[in-house]
Amino acid sequence: MAAGYELFINTYSLAEDDTTETIAEAAFLAGFTGRSRGNVRRRWRLTGEVGAGTELWRESLGGDIRWLDSLGNTRLRISGEGRGRQYRTDTAYGLSSDNLEGRLDVRGYPLATGRMKLESRAWMSGRDYRIPSTLELDRREVGGGLAVSGGRTVRRAWSLGARFFRRTYPDSSGINRDTVSMIGSWDNSGGGDSQVRIYHRTDRRTVADESARPSAWIHWTDLDFEQPVAAASLFLEMQNEVWRYDSVSQAYRNSWRTSGRLGCSWGDVLGTRWRAGFSGELLRNDDDTESYDQYGVLGGMETYGRRLTGSMLLEFGHRTYSASGDDELPLDPVSPGDGAFEAGPSDFNYWKIWLTANWSLTEHLALDLMASYEPENHGEKTDDTTLGFASVRLVWRP
Repeated sequence: MAAGYELFINTYSLAEDDTTETIAEAAFLAGFTGRSRGNVRRRWRLTGEVGAGTELWRESLGGDIRWLDSLGNTRLRISGEGRGRQYRTDTAYGLSSDNLEGRLDVRGYPLATGRMKLESRAWMSGRDYRIPSTLELDRREVGGGLAVSGGRTVRRAWSLGARFFRRTYPDSSGINRDTVSMIGSWDNSGGGDSQVRIYHRTDRRTVADESARPSAWIHWTDLDFEQPVAAASLFLEMQNEVWRYDSVSQAYRNSWRTSGRLGCSWGDVLGTRWRAGFSGELLRNDDDTESYDQYGVLGGMETYGRRLTGSMLLEFGHRTYSASGDDELPLDPVSPGDGAFEAGPSDFNYWKIWLTANWSLTEHLALDLMASYEPENHGEKTDDTTLGFASVRLVWRP
C-alpha cells in the first residue's frame, strides 16, 4: 500500500503572456504480487494494483506463466497486462479521456541450449478511449518476430532478429502502418579487458496514406566502449539516429543526429567511482533552422555502499544553431510563401544535472531519491526553458 502527492507544473512562453499549467494529485494505491514457490517446471507470477486519486482512478492487472525444461531453460512464456484510467469530471487534466489498454505476448523457444537460443514471438495489443479525439486515437497492434542469440553468459553474447507488426487506428485509417525491423547486438562486456557493446536497429515503416504521413526508413545505433588503462578506464559512448522519408514536407524532414561522450573513469567499482570527460551532439536537418552543433563537459560519480547507493552526473555545454535567432528565415524553407518569415531558434548554454540515491536509514526504512534539472539560457531570453523532475519516496520494507 502507498500514499503520495504528485505535482506537475509547466510554463509556456507565449507571444503576449506566459501560461502556467499546474496539475496536483493526492493518491492512495494498494497492490499485490503473487508467484509460484520453489524450483518448479511451471512458474507463474501475478500482480495487480488499484489507485484512487483526487484526479483519476487507476487499475492494472498483469502476469505471466513459463514452462521450463529439465535443464531450467524456458520453452514457452505467455504474459499479459491490462490498465484502466478513469478521470474525475472536474480533473485538471482537461481533455484527457477515460481509457483501457492491454497487451498479450507469447514467446516460444524451440531451441534453447547453453550457447544458443532461438526465440519465436507473437503479440497483440490495443488501447481504447471512451471519447477518441485528434490526440487520443484508439489503436490496435498485432505482430510477430524471430530472433537467434548465442555466446557465453559472461562475454561475447550476440543476437540477430527480425520482426513485423501492423498498427491500425480505427478512427484514422490514413495513418495505419506496417513496420519491418531488423535488430542486431553484440556484447563483449565481461572480464577486465576491453569492453564493447553494439546495438543496431533498422525499421521500414510503410504508411497507408502517404499524404497523411510519409513512409520512412529509420536507423538507430548505440555503441559503448571501455578500455582499462592503468588504474583508470577510457570510455566512449555514442548514439546515432537517421530518418529518411519517402517524401519530404514541412512536418516530416530527413534528419541525422549523432551524440557521444568521451572521457575517463577511475575508482573502486564496488565502492566509489568517478568520471569526467566531454560530450557532443550534432543534428543535421533538411530545415537548417533545426540543425545545430552542441558541445559540453561532464563530470559525475557513483557509489555502492551498505547504507548509501547512488549516482550523480553534471554536464555543462553550449548549443549553436546553423541559423540563429538573429536571422529572419522563410516560414517554410521548402516552399516559402510571399513574405512569410520567422526567426530561427536562438543559441543557448545548458546544464544537465541528474541524481539518484537510495539511503538505508534503518534495517527496514529507506529513502529513495531521483531528480533532474535541465535549464537552458538562451541569447533570446524569451526562449529560456527549464525542465525538472524530482521524486522522493520513504519506503518501509518489513
